Amino acid sequence: MQEAAQLADALGKADLAAGFTIQAAVLKTAINAQLFNPRTGLYDVSDAQRGVADQLGNAKAVLYGVTAVPDQASVLQKLHAALYRTPTAPNATGPVPVQQSSGSVQVGPFTSGFELWARFEAGDTAGALALIRNEWGLMRQSSPYYSGGAWEYVALDGTPGLGEGTSLAHGWSSAPTSALSKYVLGVRPVQPGYQTWLVEPRPGDLSWAAGTVPTPYGPIEVSWQNGAQGFRLEVCVPAGTCASVGVPVNAEGALLSDNGQTVNGVSPSNEPNGRASYLYLQGLKPGKHAVEVAGRKK
Repeated sequence: MQEAAQLADALGKADLAAGFTIQAAVLKTAINAQLFNPRTGLYDVSDAQRGVADQLGNAKAVLYGVTAVPDQASVLQKLHAALYRTPTAPNATGPVPVQQSSGSVQVGPFTSGFELWARFEAGDTAGALALIRNEWGLMRQSSPYYSGGAWEYVALDGTPGLGEGTSLAHGWSSAPTSALSKYVLGVRPVQPGYQTWLVEPRPGDLSWAAGTVPTPYGPIEVSWQNGAQGFRLEVCVPAGTCASVGVPVNAEGALLSDNGQTVNGVSPSNEPNGRASYLYLQGLKPGKHAVEVAGRKK
């Protein structure tokens, strides 16, 4: 309903957008009233299965804002405790649903994709990167089952699940592709078609990233480096677009510059959905920009 409201708004149908927004708010209230279990701190799979939590329902509750922002970290922590195996177990490849519709306990990369997006949205970059490494890392080129694609299921021993019938090139299991572009590289549209867009990297423990995002106005080229001396981001803004850049600060007395010229960054409170510990540059002109932030580390 939230996404339907965004689409309706983009099409200039304000009445439909308002209706979808109201319905979404009503549904959010009902989900929290009927399915959130204060005993477990998680959402039950249904009102007929109390105390049974699944990965997909809880991940979506966080991802779509059903869970209040202050409670998102708690839900994700409890989800980890309820559904993950011990680090020394052979099945420590990622989240394991308590029960899927088939009654089996397989690791489902499609389902895990929603948890991946939810962790990024909630600001748990460390948890999101760990999930990619633990689960999709099994599919990397060094695997004897390497296919160049994402697997449909993963068995508890880390091999492809469901036997010979498992797809090893499953499009629905490719969540890291979009997640790495949107959150790690950091490029996302603000208006339809990237007429207005934002680049806001989540580096986590990574030292660099580089990539290109195609748009109707031309490619958005981004690269960044994260080191002991600060954070540097290079971006090419296509003509006809309006861009903003958000960079992590995490320093006292931070200095922000654009193409070598000191500039005043915008605080998160003045950027829609701005993130704490970030500074923003708004209205970047078309062309190449090298944005740097440096300062004493806390």
